[in-house]
Amino acid sequence: MHSVRHYRPPWMLAILLTACSSPALAGVSVAPVDTVTTPPPAPTSAATPVPIVTLVLTHSLPPSTTPTASPAPALGPTATPLCTEIQGAVVSDQFTSASLSTAIKMRVYLPPCYEEETWRMYPVLYLIHGLHMSEKTWDELGADEAADELIAGDEVPPFIIVMPRAPDDDRFTEAVAAELVPYIDSHYRTAADRASRAIGGMSRGGGWAARIGLQYPELFGALGFHSPAIFNADEDKVWRWLNALSKNLHPRIYIDIGQADAQPDSAQWLDSALTERGIDHDYHLNPGGHTAAYWTTQLPDYLRWYAAAW
Repeated sequence: MHSVRHYRPPWMLAILLTACSSPALAGVSVAPVDTVTTPPPAPTSAATPVPIVTLVLTHSLPPSTTPTASPAPALGPTATPLCTEIQGAVVSDQFTSASLSTAIKMRVYLPPCYEEETWRMYPVLYLIHGLHMSEKTWDELGADEAADELIAGDEVPPFIIVMPRAPDDDRFTEAVAAELVPYIDSHYRTAADRASRAIGGMSRGGGWAARIGLQYPELFGALGFHSPAIFNADEDKVWRWLNALSKNLHPRIYIDIGQADAQPDSAQWLDSALTERGIDHDYHLNPGGHTAAYWTTQLPDYLRWYAAAW
């Protein structure tokens, strides 16, 4: 069974009642991780890497310039044919972070026709991996293939996926907000606004997504917590971050957990905290555990949800 609960604030329910009366590695699983969260954290995925584009881009801190889009081609007898690509590309990129005093490595999914349709600006999804994993993990789980299929089927618009390596360093929060986001906006053709930007993660990556997204709500219009593992040190902070959210900066929020997940506490706790505050969110209880196979199975639903507002 697939259980989905959409919480809505009491005032919204009242309105509805009044009107009625007159959301690559399938089959491979990993054991739960063993640190950082209230429940035990999730382990690395034993995934076998899949081939990616071998281009490696290395840059310094972001320049002040921002990529600009070319005008859309005019349609007519002499117009350039529209791009018919159905497969995007994954490139490796990195830049030196002043906050971390080291390089932030990442994989970046560029949708089909990114190189050809230079007039288009793209929404951006940031996906963070779990404990003992790397920037390769979401790619190995099939994020790019899932995005290609959904885009080809016109289920979602084309968008960019940024998959950074998250170090075991609290300063990563600031590095994402102050350096990674500006770097991506200045080196790729992004729609550089809150409504076109989302962040999410699996297991401990969900903890990072909560820590970053709730502290910088002006940057991210949507937050995804997939089998989340909230940092132990963040338990009290999450309450304060939620209380500090202004109504005009409430992000869209998605929480999911497998029915056989041995670490459901963070997902259930987040659901309760949001419900108690009347904050609109989606909570999904699905078949599966805290495994690579579970996240691969759920990837299409994740991407549909993130792209729903784009």
